[in-house]
Amino acid sequence: MKKDIILKENESLDELQIKDYKIIQSGNHFKFSIDAVLLSHFSPVKKNTVVMDMCSGTGIVALLLYAHNHQLKRIDCVEIQKDLFEMCVRSVRYNEMDKIVFPYNMDLRDTPGYFGYEKYDMIFCNPPYLPLSAGETSLTEEKRIARFEVFGNLNDIITTSSKLIKNKGKLVLSHRPERFTDIVSLMRENKIEPKRCQFVHSQLSKPANILLIEGIKNGKPNMIIEPPLIVYDENNNYTSNIHKIYKGDLL
Repeated sequence: MKKDIILKENESLDELQIKDYKIIQSGNHFKFSIDAVLLSHFSPVKKNTVVMDMCSGTGIVALLLYAHNHQLKRIDCVEIQKDLFEMCVRSVRYNEMDKIVFPYNMDLRDTPGYFGYEKYDMIFCNPPYLPLSAGETSLTEEKRIARFEVFGNLNDIITTSSKLIKNKGKLVLSHRPERFTDIVSLMRENKIEPKRCQFVHSQLSKPANILLIEGIKNGKPNMIIEPPLIVYDENNNYTSNIHKIYKGDLL
């Protein structure tokens, strides 16, 4: 039985569209979007895997990973914004995931010193996409932190992940396609070999707007470029592949 929950001002309890799982979100922040859903499905997770959801926000990736695989050993969620962290804590409790999913309110750059080196089989990360050099916006501070690299840039994420994942462990990222060369270069500098990637297009005729990429620590060079993933068909309906993902079927 799901536990009772009290929502704060501007919060909502939203469906994950998987069984009866739900997530707490707030109108003060960006709500989860398709990139988090695609990230959680991009790399299969084996039984008894120890996972970190880095830049976890309200915990959407961790919740989806658990919803599709109850046999994970542990998922640690790391988020620097306190209110997002607290929403994650309450969502975990509501969904009765608290024996597997453990949220932490901390800076990702401090995680190796706290958790130890080479502790994780996999790290999933849906980070802020934009460098600070992209310029100022009219966003609130909360939304600015979610969109811009305020508390750690791409180099920090990949360098830190290399310290945290075990030999042959995986780093799985969602990002912007224009950062592809930066990601590949930084992965290789940190002994993470890019092994698979996929470009996501909102429609077939449009440029890619999401990059999914998986790297293996100390892996051998050999990258697979997956077929492009198209989100909407010519009638602006989800394609069959997207429907499969939302149903929990890996491509």
